[in-house]
Amino acid sequence: MNKEFYFIKSDDIDDYNILFHVPTSSVAKVKYQDPDYFSERELKERFSELSSEEELDERLHTGKGKIGLTFMSARTCNLSCKYCFAGEGEYGCVDSKPKVYTYDAYMKAIQTAVKMYPEGIKSISFFGGEPLIGINEIKKFVPDCVKYFKDQGMTIPKMAISTNMVVMTKETAQFMKEYGMKAVISLDDFPMYNVIYSVYFDEPMDENRFRTALEQVIKDNDAFRSCVVKSENNLYEMQIQETNIEDCFEVRNVENVLDEEVVRSAIELFDISVTPLFKITMLKDDHRQRFVMNFHHAIFDYCSMRIFMEELLHLYYGKKREKTGSFLGYIEEVNQSNKEESLQFWKDYYRDRKPCVFLPGDISQNGKHNMNQFVTKRFRIENEQYEQICEYCKKVGMTVYGYMFARFANQIMQLTQSEDVVIGTYMNSRDVEALTNLRTIGLITSMVGIRFQQQEGVGEEFVKNVDQNLKAVSEHLSLEYNEVYEIMDEKDLIQGKLFDIVFNYIVQGTVYDGISEHEYFFEEIGEEPISLPLSLKGFEDAKGITFKLKYCSEIYSQEYVDRFVKQYMDCVTDIVKEGM
Repeated sequence: MNKEFYFIKSDDIDDYNILFHVPTSSVAKVKYQDPDYFSERELKERFSELSSEEELDERLHTGKGKIGLTFMSARTCNLSCKYCFAGEGEYGCVDSKPKVYTYDAYMKAIQTAVKMYPEGIKSISFFGGEPLIGINEIKKFVPDCVKYFKDQGMTIPKMAISTNMVVMTKETAQFMKEYGMKAVISLDDFPMYNVIYSVYFDEPMDENRFRTALEQVIKDNDAFRSCVVKSENNLYEMQIQETNIEDCFEVRNVENVLDEEVVRSAIELFDISVTPLFKITMLKDDHRQRFVMNFHHAIFDYCSMRIFMEELLHLYYGKKREKTGSFLGYIEEVNQSNKEESLQFWKDYYRDRKPCVFLPGDISQNGKHNMNQFVTKRFRIENEQYEQICEYCKKVGMTVYGYMFARFANQIMQLTQSEDVVIGTYMNSRDVEALTNLRTIGLITSMVGIRFQQQEGVGEEFVKNVDQNLKAVSEHLSLEYNEVYEIMDEKDLIQGKLFDIVFNYIVQGTVYDGISEHEYFFEEIGEEPISLPLSLKGFEDAKGITFKLKYCSEIYSQEYVDRFVKQYMDCVTDIVKEGM
């Protein structure tokens, strides 16, 4: 039987121990050194008396001085960082415990604390998990807490919230300002990082023509002339500065372009307050060329790479190209747009969602690891198999990306035996239509959680419904990550993070010079700063799709991953064969 009470022995000379009551997280000083002085039943009676506001037994005495109270405002978090001391913000078995501290619990706690410490409470801290997940209860509690201390003729405690800021809103910030509350900020959200690609062309590139083309791309796209500076009101904003080609393009003669040490030497970090926030290095040996393209994520994303390569090569070959949009203009348009319809869409989209799905491995079933050891497995779909997939997608009127994503989601649902799964993906970077409608270089792509439910059917029906799902989501991508969390109902918000599994996909293109098609091939070589247990990336070219499956080797063995890949390959071909 689980104990309700635990003694914590004091090392001080004071004649007391600390008594902890598990169900209520209550603590009290006990005036005897012998923890066995009370029986479990006596302790339960004493705490029952305390909750009924009767006087404590003399053996449970009052304390001296003022104390600080720290509340576990939420036992869950919307980020679940692997390095978190609190087990990804969850503190273990959250299903058996309240996820959010309630108004009644707050009021009872301060009243009890004042009884035990008549000199008052000097501070109140809201901790977690992520306490802002329980902000509705905090907003109800704080005004009544202030009134309670005023009525008692006592000094109002100082208050602070420890938060990752993801669900911070203007209304919450104004509320905190009104009541003089401080914020202790933990910057745990997905940080800005470099997007780095290794690029090959199907023919040697002339250095001078390439430089001239790149110079024109910089002139035509304000993202490449942008940096991030702090304004007078201490907010960060994008600003245009002059960018010199000498600072962002370099040619190096090396012994071997395939030498990864040479590649790493071409990668550098950027000072975001000055331009340029990108660097392109042409590596040349006696036989080959290899380009290392390094962009800061503040000005570049998945979608931008396809547009950038088309821009660059059209200029290189002297061909007419479509005009690109302004990155700063896009930012201004998004900031001024009416987001009410999109806010309501996402609120409905995630309503009654389930907790984040984790794919159990053969080494570990729970994924509670530091995520330090990762392995990447590559595999490819090509030739007749790839042609059949393209033909099938054309027949049913969907993108190859949508089809491959649907089959991946279907496999995850089967392996986890889940009927409601959210998988992360980058949107806007998928197909010709998306690139035509939003032909802008910059930080445009949104990482969103796509929700898959069993009610979408099975087989071809499931695939077609997923395609409609993606099209619906694509209409509402102008919101920031925190805005999506802000509008969730509390019961959906306390489910924690959205996803632990990611599927990404990008289409590589060709450029026609009037005589022949020119292909380019690129592969992402940088790593995201925060890693998830399992992520799959697809790179589609004219002849097939190369996949990179990145997995945590502390959770999944190589044998497990080999089986996973085989199942996925079978999964993507079964419907195609039936539908042809």
